[in-house]
Amino acid sequence: MKNKIKNYNKTELDNGLVVASEFVPVVGSFAAGVSISVGSRDDYKNKEGIAHFMEHSAFRHTKNRTAKQIANEFENIGAYSNAWTTKDITCYYVRAITNNFNKAFELLSDISLNTIFIENEINKERSIIIEEIKSYEDDPEENILDLIDSLVFSNNPMSHSITGTQQSVSNILLADLEAFQKQFYQPSNMLISVAGNIEHDKVVELTEKLFNTQNTNDKTKNTNKYIQKHKDINNELIVNKPIQQAHIMLAHTIKKFKNPKELYKLAIANIIFGDGMSSRLYQVLREKYGLAYSVSSSYQTYISSCGQINIYSATDKTNIEKTTDLIYQQMTLLNNSKKPTEKELKRAKEQLKTATIIEMESMASKIHNIIKYELYFGYRADINDIINDVENITLDDIVEINAKYLLPDNWHKCVLMPEESGK
Repeated sequence: MKNKIKNYNKTELDNGLVVASEFVPVVGSFAAGVSISVGSRDDYKNKEGIAHFMEHSAFRHTKNRTAKQIANEFENIGAYSNAWTTKDITCYYVRAITNNFNKAFELLSDISLNTIFIENEINKERSIIIEEIKSYEDDPEENILDLIDSLVFSNNPMSHSITGTQQSVSNILLADLEAFQKQFYQPSNMLISVAGNIEHDKVVELTEKLFNTQNTNDKTKNTNKYIQKHKDINNELIVNKPIQQAHIMLAHTIKKFKNPKELYKLAIANIIFGDGMSSRLYQVLREKYGLAYSVSSSYQTYISSCGQINIYSATDKTNIEKTTDLIYQQMTLLNNSKKPTEKELKRAKEQLKTATIIEMESMASKIHNIIKYELYFGYRADINDIINDVENITLDDIVEINAKYLLPDNWHKCVLMPEESGK
């Protein structure tokens, strides 16, 4: 699809690396990201968490800098840098003022291309990651996400926890990280995204200088696709934890959307059903019955030709059955006697449009938006087209989405159950 966004340009270099940038002349800053099409779906067997480990290692040592030098040089120019790993993307990013673009971008290229692995440094990072894993295991809202994925995706690589387990992280050796880097950290598998007061030609010029020397003849992209093959069935997992509340999550897979318009329809349906204080789940579970402080529904799409819908609530353990029944009851009503109304549709549209416009005003959000659209759909959506597509969504569209994804059957269920006193 041809891009028609003002001040937005995309260039593919000879080595397959894609550079996409949006020039925003009215600001004095920028955000830049280096995204690699690799995530926990690509983890080596029995070494789950290696993609995330690789992200951590990038800040530990490069061919040019130590961890202290990396931190000092970013902060000496007032820049903020960080990284994240998902099931199918790893991203390194930086935010800084325009005058420091060259330096910040060089630092960003160094950590994303030039990581080297030193045994004692890797062992330090391994300990840090294991502590991170413990923190997630101590947080029920984080822990339940990993547990539900183990049901939703079963033996599929998409079921892996992004951080891995304490055991799998302990299995990762220096040679494994080197092999993982060589396999996936190639320019042909990368997307450079920049938003701010930086001209596209300057971004391309610097990218060619910093990224065009490695593996220029290899244009192989990571095209791993993990499609859920088994049918969703009512699998259930109950895990006892030393917690006060019971945490409930329902989930099932969805197919990857071929275009953003379908995604906007799901976003609207999700807002009406469970996203926000006006949603049906919130109004019933919290406001009407007082069963929960936290209740929500959400969705996630992946490059890997799939996605999922999650419904979450936390309540007293004596109310698990009632809470679950009410969630299913709301799905039944949504598809039968209490279908969405024009009032709900209008409110959800306004929420989605507002969130989209606000997101577009942040440079950091702009690069995340570039990553999302370019990697998922192959082009960047124009804000006016998004708003127009949202406005054109009808009640019939939402009824169709609900009948496809929000029926009260075929949900996986995970419960974190408070342990009995004294155990």
